[in-house]
Amino acid sequence: MSAIRKTLQIVRNELRIEARSQEILISTTLFAVLIATLGSLAFYIDRQNATSIAPGILWLSIAFSGVLALSRSWLREREMSVIDGLLCAPITPNNLYFGKFIAVLIFMFLVETVVAIIVVVFCHLSHFLSVNIATNVISLASLLFVGTVGFIATGTLFAAMSVRSRSRELNLSIVLFPLCAPALLAAVVATREFFSGAELSTILSWLRILLAFDLMALVICPWLFSLLMNDGVQIRPQ
Repeated sequence: MSAIRKTLQIVRNELRIEARSQEILISTTLFAVLIATLGSLAFYIDRQNATSIAPGILWLSIAFSGVLALSRSWLREREMSVIDGLLCAPITPNNLYFGKFIAVLIFMFLVETVVAIIVVVFCHLSHFLSVNIATNVISLASLLFVGTVGFIATGTLFAAMSVRSRSRELNLSIVLFPLCAPALLAAVVATREFFSGAELSTILSWLRILLAFDLMALVICPWLFSLLMNDGVQIRPQ
């Protein structure tokens, strides 16, 4: 079985478990919706400042709900001692890493779709989508995707490392947010420029930073994860 097929098998398994339990998707979506709703109602003043506050609300919701999704994704492997079986299965650490990464990325993209709709409605950005709606929706979806890839790639590694901890969400946040701060800041600014109708060249300059961060995360994090899994004791239940 090729590496891609093994990775896709893990992705299918994650999606099948989530379809049965709906543990990650429901809790993460509700948490993100709560943050987006409270933030929109608290900070919205008028239509003029909406394009400035909407990116912050949007990415705060994504960042905090992403930590919850990453932590939940690895927690069920620990509770059921599934990780022992995975360590004995004919898969490589990279298969497991990318399988988890892709599954959480799919969950987060669904969450981001709901959050983006809430932010657009509550911050009265519908006028932005009323013109060239297809182009704007595709551009916003692409921006969210590029901004999320590096965050989830880094979080997949540190969620596995912190799963043994009782305060795993807190520990994951303490480590993950400082490391991903450059990407999160670039994502917020790029989204703000996008909502403000800035020129494409301005947005592309921030997208290059995001793409560079994504590339580094997708190269370095799987390598570190392989070292972690080869130790074989770091994420096993005690």
